[in-house]
Amino acid sequence: MELLPDELLERVLRFLPTRDVVAVGACCSRLHAVAFSDAIWRRLYAKDFPHGRTSSGGLRWRDVYARAIRSLPPNHSRLRTRPGFGGFEPKYLAFDHARQRILGWDWSNNRLSSVGLDGTVHAQTELKDVHALAVDADAGTYLAVVAYVAQELVCLDADLRVLRSTPFDRDCGSYSLVCEAGRLFGVALMSTTRVVEISPQTGRILRTVLSWDALLPIKLSGCQHFLIAEEFKNATAFDFDGEIVWTLRLESKNLAISQDGIIAVTTSSLVFPHAPYDPDPPTWFHLLFYSSSGQLLRSCYHVSQYIEKTVWSDDCLLVAEKGNSICVPVER
Repeated sequence: MELLPDELLERVLRFLPTRDVVAVGACCSRLHAVAFSDAIWRRLYAKDFPHGRTSSGGLRWRDVYARAIRSLPPNHSRLRTRPGFGGFEPKYLAFDHARQRILGWDWSNNRLSSVGLDGTVHAQTELKDVHALAVDADAGTYLAVVAYVAQELVCLDADLRVLRSTPFDRDCGSYSLVCEAGRLFGVALMSTTRVVEISPQTGRILRTVLSWDALLPIKLSGCQHFLIAEEFKNATAFDFDGEIVWTLRLESKNLAISQDGIIAVTTSSLVFPHAPYDPDPPTWFHLLFYSSSGQLLRSCYHVSQYIEKTVWSDDCLLVAEKGNSICVPVER
């Protein structure tokens, strides 16, 4: 061991996980100096926090790593992910379970894309000023609310060819659209806030499902069994007839429901709340998984700059991240 140069020891330590590097550093003063060098801990930090800082801000990298660990939520596991796909930064997402395709609208180039889970782009079309997306599984079509000139409901086939375009009720001005069991739901804003059922053919409001006596920024999600309305820090689950099932208090940034009713909620916090100024600080995203009855199943975290949108496929949660423009499938 004494004959090995420090550079070779550093190269060996690069292949070890963090806990083993710490154990090696406790053996003797020489190994301590090598194991706790800035070069080693910069690599460990980059491996364990791939979307973290690129500069230490004048701190030792072991201290940067320690701050990152302390900033993570207690008793939570690191989110296990596998590569997704790239190619666009979707502002809105929907999932076609029958064709196993992700429908995403890229706001930067006004492009609607249909992408497979392996990253294969099946179809693309130019579509301006999209406000909401939904998949009509019964009809095998896609629905998009656009407001380029006047607000319209556009129906597209699997190849993203426009089948029809009808005026969309001007009261439905929110960015939420859910289609379940062939029934289309949205949010209408006038003097009150209402979840309404909408005709997919005419774009007109058919009936009110649930209402609030104030103007609220409602985000609507749904599965084949029920709908969820998010307003401020509350989430209300209700059936298609407006019967409330449960209400939860959530610090939610994104909420997605799987077809079997598993609810994924995303919240966030800065990784380095007391670090030197960083114009684009990394963030850990806390993911909570609830059952269809509103019971917490498990929680985990994921370090990223920003999560744009989440949507469930058949067996995983697709997370669209800003910056590296990928969707990461997350196992339940």
